[in-house]
Amino acid sequence: MNRTADANLRSFPRTEAAFIEPMECLATVKLPSGTGWVWKIKLDEYRAWGVPHVWLVDPYLRKLYTCDAGLTEVATLRVTELELELRPEHIFE
Repeated sequence: MNRTADANLRSFPRTEAAFIEPMECLATVKLPSGTGWVWKIKLDEYRAWGVPHVWLVDPYLRKLYTCDAGLTEVATLRVTELELELRPEHIFE
């Protein structure tokens, strides 16, 4: 570790590791608004881990999204190497 990074770590207060109770999930009809809510970060994390196909399906609006290069609404979800194609009528029956 370089000196700058080591000095930065020492600037944080020393505390014991403790269990933090996980937050409960709450189903919602639409995404919350406001500055405290960020949901795209998790999708970007999946891409960073090397997950080849990250999809988001909105069952309320019956819309499909892919997270290949940002979040983009698409007409079908495709995995070309598997010759797989999912259209909304396949999903929302």
